[in-house]
Amino acid sequence: MKERLLVAAVLAAILGVALLALVVFRFGRHDPSPPSLRDEPAMDIPGQVLFVDDEGCVVQAAASGARFEELYCGGWVSWVSWIDEDTVAFSEYRGEPTAGRSELRLSTGEVEHTANPTQFKMEVPESVNGELAQVEYSGEVYIRSGGERREIADFDVPEGRPPVFVTWSPDGEWMLLQYTPPKGQGSELWVLSRDGSVSGTLATGVQGWGPQTVSWWIDGRGYLPELFAQIGR
Repeated sequence: MKERLLVAAVLAAILGVALLALVVFRFGRHDPSPPSLRDEPAMDIPGQVLFVDDEGCVVQAAASGARFEELYCGGWVSWVSWIDEDTVAFSEYRGEPTAGRSELRLSTGEVEHTANPTQFKMEVPESVNGELAQVEYSGEVYIRSGGERREIADFDVPEGRPPVFVTWSPDGEWMLLQYTPPKGQGSELWVLSRDGSVSGTLATGVQGWGPQTVSWWIDGRGYLPELFAQIGR
C-alpha cells in the first residue's frame, strides 16, 4: 500500500510540474502584437504595401490584410519600392549584387534589369499633414505637430524592444511600424491609424529593416516612403 501511495504521489508531482510548465509556456510568454489583419482584414485601410518576406521575395499586400500576392522571387531582394501603380523597383543579390536595380511591370509580369543609379534619400519621414511620428523606448507612440506632441498608442512591449516607425501612408492617415519579437524569425509590420483607434499586424517574417524594405501605394496619392533622390528612368 505504501509503495502504491508513493508511486501515486510521484505521478501527481510530475503531473503538477507538467501543468505548471504548460501554463508558463502558454500564458507566460508576452506578445504585444496587434491582432492579425490577415485573419481579420480592416477594409478601411487603403492601398497596397510592398515588403520582403523571409524567402527574400517581393510580396504585395492589401494594407487592409485582405489579399497577399508574391510578385517576384529570384535572387535575394535587399530593397523594394513602388515607382508607379504598375511598376515595382527592387535590388537583388544573385551571388553578386546586380548593377543598378530591377523593375517589374505588374501588368505584364516582365522584369527589366537596368543600370540606372540609385541614390537614397536620408530624411526624417514626415506625413503629408506635416506630422512626425515618434516611438518611445517603452512602446508609446506620439505624433508631433506645430510644437505639440500627443500620445496615440501605447504598446506593451518587452523592455528595450519597442517597435520602430517606418513610414506614413501616402494619405497621412496611417503609419507602418516594424517590430522584432525576441528570438523571432524576421520582424512584423504593424499598421496604426493616425488617431490610434485601429491597429493590426499586417505581416510577420519580414526581412530587412527600415524604409528601404517597405513601400505603401494609394491610388491618386502615390507612394511613401520616397526613397530616391533621383529615379533616372
